Amino acid sequence: MDSAMTSAKRTNPIMMASLFGFQAQAGGDTGDSAGFPLQLADIFGPILGVLLPTLILVIVAIVVYARLRRSNRKQEPPRSAARAPQPRQGDTPEARALEALDVALYNRAEPAIREYYASIACLILQYLGEKYQIQVHEATTTQILSDVAEVLPEHQIDYVGEILHTCDMVQFTPHHPTRSEQDDIYETARDFLEGQAKG
Repeated sequence: MDSAMTSAKRTNPIMMASLFGFQAQAGGDTGDSAGFPLQLADIFGPILGVLLPTLILVIVAIVVYARLRRSNRKQEPPRSAARAPQPRQGDTPEARALEALDVALYNRAEPAIREYYASIACLILQYLGEKYQIQVHEATTTQILSDVAEVLPEHQIDYVGEILHTCDMVQFTPHHPTRSEQDDIYETARDFLEGQAKG
């Protein structure tokens, strides 16, 4: 083996280092520091060669994702030109119902369309119960419409009927309304309440 080491010293320094490394491993720890020294750069070089580019790619991906998300928020149109709920002048049942209607439109979100329709039906029923002392709790739509027929003109009953039937259809059937239908129910409810406010 000594002759192999002597010839390796003369011919190839890399081969010599590998032989020393092999001898240090095979011979165990003899306390001889003249063996092949293992340096931190030998360990961290390959690790940094993999981790550093990976870390850079992750940071770039996070920055791109954040910018795309921010730009999507800026590009979203306001919710059907919905304005933030504003306090109304006067404390009438109509004003409170119109304010609740604006809140329902402002909070409308695509996965919660049934809740949007439920809130519109609820605010119309609360308005009718408050304004005309009609029992709306646990009453069917047909019962409510027959009670409303005694206090409202025919064209106003049509508004209430359309609102309540549409809301029932969305709440209790698999019907998924289009954006246009969602806007229509809002406009119908607003027309009814504004008509009530005018007298």
